[in-house]
Amino acid sequence: LTISTDIEGKNVWKECFTASDVHLPTHYYFGFSAATGDLSDNHDIISVHTYQLDSSEKRRSEDRRSIIPNAPGAEPEREHTDDPKGSGWSALKIFFLIIFLIIVCVGVGVGAYYYMNNRQYQRTRFY
Repeated sequence: LTISTDIEGKNVWKECFTASDVHLPTHYYFGFSAATGDLSDNHDIISVHTYQLDSSEKRRSEDRRSIIPNAPGAEPEREHTDDPKGSGWSALKIFFLIIFLIIVCVGVGVGAYYYMNNRQYQRTRFY
């Protein structure tokens, strides 16, 4: 398995890495991810081309659908673990909290208005 990149788009391919004795079945999917650590960045994959570089008669005749993917230098497969659920607030909760605060502020404003008007009438004296 050889991975090459053409970062500048000039059709000049630079080898990224090579792994030998890699066994891949047919009808599988390739996945790509990028991690930059603490920094956030955009990564664009414009296109992916896959080629079979060497083809022997033995490889052409074998049924590759039943091959288990493996490579001698690869890490062993890990069990899938779900990410822990975050205790953060969802957008819907934040929306309803903001609506509630707006209603409370409007209610306090209207209540203060009526209270002040009511006190104004109580302070007037009739002689």
